[in-house]
Amino acid sequence: MKKFLYLLIAAFLVQTNVFAIDWINLVSPSGRVVYLDKDSIFEIDGYYFYNIKFVNQNRTTPIIVTMQSGISHPFSARIKTYSESEYESLHGDYNNIALNKTTKLEPVTYNSIVNTCYLKVKNFKRTDVNNLIIMK
Repeated sequence: MKKFLYLLIAAFLVQTNVFAIDWINLVSPSGRVVYLDKDSIFEIDGYYFYNIKFVNQNRTTPIIVTMQSGISHPFSARIKTYSESEYESLHGDYNNIALNKTTKLEPVTYNSIVNTCYLKVKNFKRTDVNNLIIMK
């Protein structure tokens, strides 16, 4: 019995936090592939903040960008860029996602990966609001 108790205590002491990024695969109308980190979507101060991963046309390795978009329009700004290893080292810490927020948003085109992600983020947030249950 003591061995089992020691084993149980050791299991609790040795446990590690498991972190997995929930990347959602999206394709823009122009056929470009982009990934959206679903867990990174936040609505703060009248803006959406979220992280996307894509491969630039003149690169071979993906980059990850924190995007800021208006809630009622797809005007957006890139506010932080990461390599994959830098992003993974954050272990899902999104507390500072709005740290570099800006008021200088730029228009995006319909075919862009940013517009594709913005529409998905807006859809997720709309679904979140519609699924709220208020209990009194």
